[in-house]
Amino acid sequence: MSNSKNLRKSAKNAIRRGDFSTAVEKCEAALKSQQDNYNALVLLGVALREDKKAESIFKRAIELEGDNVVAYQKLVKYYESKDTSDCSKSLMKLYYRMSKLSGENEADALDKMYTIALKLDDYNVCGSIINDLICQERDSKRRDRLVLLLAKILTYTSGTHNIDVLTLFEKVVETKFTWRQILAVPRMVQYLSPNHVQTFYRFFEQIINWQN
Repeated sequence: MSNSKNLRKSAKNAIRRGDFSTAVEKCEAALKSQQDNYNALVLLGVALREDKKAESIFKRAIELEGDNVVAYQKLVKYYESKDTSDCSKSLMKLYYRMSKLSGENEADALDKMYTIALKLDDYNVCGSIINDLICQERDSKRRDRLVLLLAKILTYTSGTHNIDVLTLFEKVVETKFTWRQILAVPRMVQYLSPNHVQTFYRFFEQIINWQN
């Protein structure tokens, strides 16, 4: 067994005992010989517990193995242990990413994201996060569901709505949705408050004219 592997095993045993300072020492020693060792980084992040350094350690592990769900899971637990708006915003992205990586129920991830949005109660912040995910998402069905989530967030959160409904639907076009997807937008009307409906239909009329 290599020295690095021995050190990681010792770190894992120390974590089980609750001896986190020893675990940190063992992980740091392992990383001296293999600075990009994914497992040592994840163990170090766990050993650091709520220390701010744990966040950057987990992110470094994710950079090394972006398709490995373990570091994501540990980072989610770290953020969930904090009660800050920055951690909540990061969780919105992580819940969605993990639903794609691990095959977990996407609906559960979207529900968690919606719950965070209601807690933050700021459409500009949450809407920007969801819109970025829409732009990055290649799967048309997933993208449709994100658009629906964005409409719900607009309707049920407050704050300064610098992005109104018309702008939201214009952004749907800007993300290069197919016409089938754009013309499916009326499904979103079920989430709109009465004062938004007129704006919605004005936009829908515009895209019909544009298509013709």
